Amino acid sequence: KAGYYPIVSTHIELFRSNKSPSNKLTKISCCVLGYNSGVLDYNTGTFFRAIKPHGLESYLDNYKLGGDLLKALNMTREDDGTFLYRSQFEIVEDDKKIGCVKEHKALKELLDFLQNYPGCVILGLDEDSVAILVEKLKEVNKEKFKKIVVGFTYWKRVLKYNDVAGYRTLDLEEYFTQTFQEDLSSNTIPEVLLKSVMEVSSKKHLLYKICKRIGCLEKAINLEYDRKANVENVEVFSSFRPYVSATFSAEMMEQVIVSSESDSEPEETGRSVVSKPEETTRNISPLPTEVRDTNIPIDGAVLEKNTDGTEAKPPPQAQLARELPEMQTKEMYWDMGQLDTRIDKREGTVICPNLKCNSQVNFCNIENHLKKVHKAKVTSLSCGKCKCLVAPSALATHFPLCYDSHQHVNGPPQSSILTKNLNHSIIKEHPEVTIIDGLSVVEDN
Repeated sequence: KAGYYPIVSTHIELFRSNKSPSNKLTKISCCVLGYNSGVLDYNTGTFFRAIKPHGLESYLDNYKLGGDLLKALNMTREDDGTFLYRSQFEIVEDDKKIGCVKEHKALKELLDFLQNYPGCVILGLDEDSVAILVEKLKEVNKEKFKKIVVGFTYWKRVLKYNDVAGYRTLDLEEYFTQTFQEDLSSNTIPEVLLKSVMEVSSKKHLLYKICKRIGCLEKAINLEYDRKANVENVEVFSSFRPYVSATFSAEMMEQVIVSSESDSEPEETGRSVVSKPEETTRNISPLPTEVRDTNIPIDGAVLEKNTDGTEAKPPPQAQLARELPEMQTKEMYWDMGQLDTRIDKREGTVICPNLKCNSQVNFCNIENHLKKVHKAKVTSLSCGKCKCLVAPSALATHFPLCYDSHQHVNGPPQSSILTKNLNHSIIKEHPEVTIIDGLSVVEDN
């Protein structure tokens, strides 16, 4: 019906992928039509927010892109990880820098801006862009939105109901340059839209007559997407120039993290071994319950004393599992790796118990590897062969004895030979004593 309705001209820019159904905002800009001393004023109120689309850092860091994504977004990434709305080599004074914000914050601030114009009508480039913006505003605060916005309209609808010939194909940019003979760069897109709409409407219909109630707005068009697509394409889209949107291929890069350590620290062997999923599971039988739940002394570990002077028992396997928050494997155990064949090394290796890692690490460096790479502290795990609990520091002693000649290392350490001889002598003198394979005993003083 007739009345005064503030007209809020809007423009949004979108970031989307052919593997996702969502539209992510990268830019919101508005201007409000008003009167100043009886003259139309297209800058009664203005609003602009540059938005960092969710997941942008992941595309920049983990994907090989077929183009310059930041250039298409007109953004730069600063050293502190923030993003600014500007071209790469543009010099901007500190007080004029525009920082990019999250989408939810930008939409909340837009609602606060619109609150200054209750009963307003939203004007957009097309119905779909209006629908996308309205749906996102409702997600932030539906009740607040309903109290502020009463109607909507868009460029093609204005042309149609003003009987403009060829309205289906008449481009906004073309109409503006031919009608106003102005430099397009001196106007924002909401200003271009608002001036053009007011010019068209002044010839036949009042603008409010070609607006619709906000409740009649159709839902945004569902994007076609395929999560299983072989090639991902990302797009920076603007309905102002829909046929020249920037589209890039995005290919996930395989990353290899190489740990750089000082000369004083033990060194790891090579990089992780990549294998097929069906080859990842190691053929080791599950740990027997009677062994898993028994507090067996840990091979090579020194047990602390309790306050009453008795020996403290090592943690059972269930507790050890809780000490490995990032270990993604059902059964945790030590498994023998391949020989590090470098002349200056020739050490045996152990496979990292984290199946997602699967690195082969020198005996002397496995504890450091688990701490640095997986942020996990390991007291002990079961040997994959004998099922005994073994401390990381005792692997170099335990594996040569347990696996015999399975791994041709440069012979077991001297401590292993002494322990082995001691075990044989005790068994010979005390045949009733049984020593589990992989464990050792020490002679009383």
